[in-house]
Amino acid sequence: FHFVAGNTEQKALLDNIITASPGTQITDPKFMLEDTGDYFSGNIFLNGFATSASVGDTVNCSFDFTGDGALALTVA
Repeated sequence: FHFVAGNTEQKALLDNIITASPGTQITDPKFMLEDTGDYFSGNIFLNGFATSASVGDTVNCSFDFTGDGALALTVA
């Protein structure tokens, strides 16, 4: 997860994580593939979210989710 300030889709995801209880459905997140502009999308259920960091280091985060239905591939 590479945070980009001002990215409205990332903000929506983070807002949902902060306010959601486990098992909340997140609709139509996009999983970008490299720098091509291609991405997978679909609905997911958020099961968990964890962060870790050392002083002076980057903050790492991980998401635990379950898909809900088929993924769609969009080619830019």
